[in-house]
Amino acid sequence: MKIILLESAGWRRLIDIDRGGVGRLINDFAQEAKALMPDLSGELNIIVKPDLPHVSEIDGVGGSTFDHELVDVTFTTEFPGGLDMFKRYLRETIFHELNHALHTKYHPRETR
Repeated sequence: MKIILLESAGWRRLIDIDRGGVGRLINDFAQEAKALMPDLSGELNIIVKPDLPHVSEIDGVGGSTFDHELVDVTFTTEFPGGLDMFKRYLRETIFHELNHALHTKYHPRETR
């Protein structure tokens, strides 16, 4: 599993946590999910970039699953509910998207 933090000016807008901290959170949450979903691809890539268009207006975090090896995660750098809520929503998003990734491993042509 590889976490890829894409270059972005958005990282400089973070206040309560830095780029490395976000990366560590994502890694920790992904490892937690992998322990519960051991069939996740060993070649899984999670790309991360702040402020992509599919950020949820409700919780400030979003994600997409492209296939069993590629997931993206995005978030607003404003953290509308504060840092603790950001961590909660980020964890939920990682679990949600990795569940999709596992599903596409076994059902690659089904709509997600």
